[in-house]
Amino acid sequence: MVLWKNKEMSFLFNIKTLGFGAIACFLAWGSPVSARAQTLIFWHNQTGLQARFVEKLIAEFNAKHAHTQIRGETGLELESSLLSRIDPGVRPDLLLIPSDMMGLSQDLRLLQLPADWDPISKRPGIPSDPHGVPILRGNQLLLFYNKRLVNSVPATWADLKMQQEKLKSAGVHTIGWPFAEPYYFIPFLRAFGSFDPDHLDSPTMELALDFYRDLAVHGLVPQDCGLDCNTSRFYRGEFAFVISGDWQIAEAKAKLKGDFGMAPLPQMSEGRPLVSDEAIQYLVFPNKKNFEKNKKVLRQFGEYLSSVPVQNRWQQRMNRVPVVSSGRPLPGNFARRRSVYAWIALQKGLQLIKSGKKGIPLEMQNQLEILKRSEGQTR
Repeated sequence: MVLWKNKEMSFLFNIKTLGFGAIACFLAWGSPVSARAQTLIFWHNQTGLQARFVEKLIAEFNAKHAHTQIRGETGLELESSLLSRIDPGVRPDLLLIPSDMMGLSQDLRLLQLPADWDPISKRPGIPSDPHGVPILRGNQLLLFYNKRLVNSVPATWADLKMQQEKLKSAGVHTIGWPFAEPYYFIPFLRAFGSFDPDHLDSPTMELALDFYRDLAVHGLVPQDCGLDCNTSRFYRGEFAFVISGDWQIAEAKAKLKGDFGMAPLPQMSEGRPLVSDEAIQYLVFPNKKNFEKNKKVLRQFGEYLSSVPVQNRWQQRMNRVPVVSSGRPLPGNFARRRSVYAWIALQKGLQLIKSGKKGIPLEMQNQLEILKRSEGQTR
């Protein structure tokens, strides 16, 4: 997931968060282009060093395509529930979205790739999708830590709790992450059992939520932690550990330099790991009119981003996992519309933890049913 956060973390996620909030303000990063050039708008969810790297790639591509220019625009969130509703006149020509959002291909009005694009839309070990060109894989959650504040890296959550008092006496929070974001909760849920997106009111969900809630109640992680906990506040030394993703490795290295450390997520107990979600980032096309007019250059852009030299640069300079590389299959792909609804219901349920409300799994299931009924009414 990305989801979900660059997902991206949440889109995603960080990946990339799906929900019903307002679309974030998009900031243009590209350089000025000729007034005569056709400009194609590219929305993506990369931030910081990752965004600057994407813009460098765009500039290199534009230098060879004087008559058609790509203009990158980025923001912290791309709200999938609203993208389908915006005025067609301001719809982007290209989007970079995580695989969790591919289940909304109809809502986002994504165009199906022409048959002759098959060679660039399929990679060994990567689930192909008729609506997108696979560009990156990963969005895997990891434990980041500040070596200046940490003497030993915890193997389990019990090990981590043992460091809490010492860190607290030094005025440092033990660990942080965006607490109410589902992408960060899913590894805890999987440690207790499987995730069934159609049945959120389950014993597994209850156990996972109880454990998750206790981490906050006992002060290990601040309940109000948002996107700043594992980024700016971590870089300032307010947290010894954070849960973050592979999309943030390059930024963390640049900020903490020699003090940056990275490890797997702490296990629930020995032999019981937290399993992070993973995702693929797809290049997709939601603007039919401009797609038909610029099909050739859009294919060339997809070929460029998925080419081996560019993929290698992404890996070497930005610590991203290239989609062209072979490796283990992805553990899951939430490419179903109802899985997206489950994600929205999860987010609302996690927000209720802060209020101390009980019966959250049932509340989430009720929210899921409402979303399912709304789908039926709109068809």
